[in-house]
Amino acid sequence: MSSDKELCILGWKYQFGIDVEKDLEKAFDFYKQAADLGDAEGMFQIAEFYHLGIHVKKDRNKAFECFQKSASTGFEMGIS
Repeated sequence: MSSDKELCILGWKYQFGIDVEKDLEKAFDFYKQAADLGDAEGMFQIAEFYHLGIHVKKDRNKAFECFQKSASTGFEMGIS
């Protein structure tokens, strides 16, 4: 089992194709796993996917909810 931070790193690698083939579905899944473990950055990345419509249907309400959860942990990017 990977830690929440390791899952975020994997999400980032798959989102941007770093050392792996770019795969937005895998990126979203890794971020989601991290978020489910309570990782604020993972939740922030999920919010970005919903906000921008990356691999998922754009949903500003879901994005706002995820940004709020991220910000509630003190994650600075989620606050702004």
